[in-house]
Amino acid sequence: MKNQMTTITSKAIKSMAGLLVLLLLSVNSYSQMMSCNAHFYHQNHFADVYFSGTFNPMGTAYAWDFGDGSTSSSMSGVHTYAAAGAYYVCLTVTRADSAGTVLCTATWCDSIHVMLPPPPPPPVCDAHFTHHHAGMTGAIDFDPAQQAPGTTYAWDYGDGSTSSVMDTTHAYAQPGTYYACLTVTRNDTAGNVLCTATWCDSVHVATVPPPPPLVCNAHFMHYRHNGSSVHFFGTHNPQGTTYAWDLGDGTTSATANFSHTYAQSGTYYVCLTVTNADTLGNILCTATWCDSVRIPPPPPLCNAHFSSWHRGHNLNVHFDSAHNPSNATYAWDFGDGSTSTAQDPAYAYALPGTYYACLTVTNTDSTGNVICTATWCDSVHVDTVHVCNHPHTCWRNGINGAANQGTAMVYPNPMTENAVLHIANTTGNVSFRVFESTGRLMVSKDNLTNGDFEISKKELGSGLYFYQVIDNNGNVLKGKLIVQ
Repeated sequence: MKNQMTTITSKAIKSMAGLLVLLLLSVNSYSQMMSCNAHFYHQNHFADVYFSGTFNPMGTAYAWDFGDGSTSSSMSGVHTYAAAGAYYVCLTVTRADSAGTVLCTATWCDSIHVMLPPPPPPPVCDAHFTHHHAGMTGAIDFDPAQQAPGTTYAWDYGDGSTSSVMDTTHAYAQPGTYYACLTVTRNDTAGNVLCTATWCDSVHVATVPPPPPLVCNAHFMHYRHNGSSVHFFGTHNPQGTTYAWDLGDGTTSATANFSHTYAQSGTYYVCLTVTNADTLGNILCTATWCDSVRIPPPPPLCNAHFSSWHRGHNLNVHFDSAHNPSNATYAWDFGDGSTSTAQDPAYAYALPGTYYACLTVTNTDSTGNVICTATWCDSVHVDTVHVCNHPHTCWRNGINGAANQGTAMVYPNPMTENAVLHIANTTGNVSFRVFESTGRLMVSKDNLTNGDFEISKKELGSGLYFYQVIDNNGNVLKGKLIVQ
């Protein structure tokens, strides 16, 4: 009887153990179904930032904190910031059952850097005009340069007659040489003068149309070579033409082609007058043309911007600082209590997670006086597989995302000179595209494979750009690129 009871008790225990295992598996499966995902991605267009939360089961509530006092309960949408700067944005997702019991909740945060568009260039009025005989005795046709809508015209034909018409024909009563002038003016809606300009030229009127006159062309081209150095190129003119440059900063030149270095940044109004005369000194033709030349301010003495990346499947993160003077010092705070004074350090985090890394750059003179200092921070997302600046800049290949992880990133970002496109863990050929904020394609590279590829600053001007990397499977990586 004792042995029989022992056997029955043993069977009952085994049966209860099986039920307990099934119960634990059911609880674990239910827990996975009830998980909440608060990750999100964003895309900047100056002050307008598009936010999109990760998909969650129906009934999930979204709570956004945009870092400027504004909130939202939508899954995705556009938020407009009132001022430029860095904002720490957080998203909390919560799901509850029909009785109001919270099934799961999660919160994720990221830093958002907002830049405002540059101001529009100042308005410029161009009073230049051309003229030619209109086919009848004494009639001259005047054609002004193209102007913005709303511009007014004031003609003085040099014989006491005037007109306010844009394109005009004037019949002179007597042959001779007249000095005709045009003044153009543009006002805003309140009547304030935005710009005005006057230009004059001699008009030769004869009873018989004269032969084509010698033409002087004062137009010129210019481009900025490096910093404040500008190359000027005068247009080709007949032999013997003299050039008189007014470079807008008090300096002059008499050379057709030359380089000039401006002492300060700003906008300079440069004028060129070309003159051709015969052997007796009689002026055969003359012309003047002006154009504005902008010298941008130099980059900040201290630039604390940096980018972060890594190439291995571990917790090692590489930090790349922006260009700074040779005697600048660097103070890194990796967000976990560790620091470094290296210019471009590599740091191994102990645990995966999101860290708020900061860099402070300081420049001093030979006596130790601080010339400038700057600090910039950004969030770094670290997991045991890879590091991404944003969740949407990586894709995974393989079953359940457990195999390789394809990545593409541009560094340093912001870029001040040339940059490097790094592609890793992809299969087949990869295409790379860079777009302006307006959507215009600026750079296109095809048939790329894993490795590093140079991006030249000559292909891009200063500003904000967006890039895409597309593999053979149609996977798309997106990111933003700042060019300084």
